[in-house]
Amino acid sequence: MAMNAVNEASAQLIKQWLDKCEREGILPWKWDFKLESVAGNNKNVLDIQNESDPIQRIFMWYRLPKKESPETEQTELAKAIYTVAFGVDRKQLGIGFSMDVMNSFWTTYQWAILKRYGISFVKSIEFGNEHDTSDPADHSLRNEYSDYSAVNDLFKPFAAAEHTIGNFVLVSRGFNNGRGNYDYWDLGMWLIKTFLDYVESSAWEGYVDKLFLQPFVTDTYEVAEFWEDHFDESESIKPDGGEDKQKTSQLISQWLNHTYLSIEERGKFITKTLCETLGEKDYQFYKTHLETLSFTPKFANELWPDFKKK
Repeated sequence: MAMNAVNEASAQLIKQWLDKCEREGILPWKWDFKLESVAGNNKNVLDIQNESDPIQRIFMWYRLPKKESPETEQTELAKAIYTVAFGVDRKQLGIGFSMDVMNSFWTTYQWAILKRYGISFVKSIEFGNEHDTSDPADHSLRNEYSDYSAVNDLFKPFAAAEHTIGNFVLVSRGFNNGRGNYDYWDLGMWLIKTFLDYVESSAWEGYVDKLFLQPFVTDTYEVAEFWEDHFDESESIKPDGGEDKQKTSQLISQWLNHTYLSIEERGKFITKTLCETLGEKDYQFYKTHLETLSFTPKFANELWPDFKKK
């Protein structure tokens, strides 16, 4: 996108954010957009910012009233990034496009708790947005946090990445309706690919390239399974080894490792695109981490150490 085509307000908002990241020593692709979501409430910002545990941070954010905490992927900064990095018309955001988080923490976290400890937690749609402190999930998972240390320690890296720019995507409006807790992004991409392949043979590759989704597909543009046999219709939608708890743990670990690596790789290239499009290449984080990167992100088969070709 040419510099003169960039919306001035979007460019200014992004530059302020990049300046802040540089000043505070935060890598932009690791920036937690929950801080943008609660920016209008200073106490909430401080509470979340001062919480170093990424899982506890998520629980704190869940409990905020919905009117005080818009979705992280729908903040003004996120919208500005979409317009510059993806070249989308800002007026189409929320009309023709839905802004979405690709990989959900809660879906697999509560599954891991169930499989490891035999305890089932169901997150309501609002999940504490009305400050219902009697909610058993809210009480147990926050106040008895150490009781679930085996799962918490495993999920912390992904929890820190969930609300970063590398995990945000644009899909057609209404795409997620009805998918609920069975939403895994590799399955979502498979659905998108099936539709786009029907429309136009080159449309799928265009979608992947436009949104920097290479870390989630192979170098032949096939969707990469997050864990072994996930696309097998006879298998569970969730990472489930049945009675074999070790197998379940291995599948969950595959999901965590693969999604984390892909989110981070994609986030770096989105940040690189922002810096280069806006002509802002003097940042130390750019010179250290982004300047020498290749022109496109790594594909999943290049990125995942344990990748297995089907």
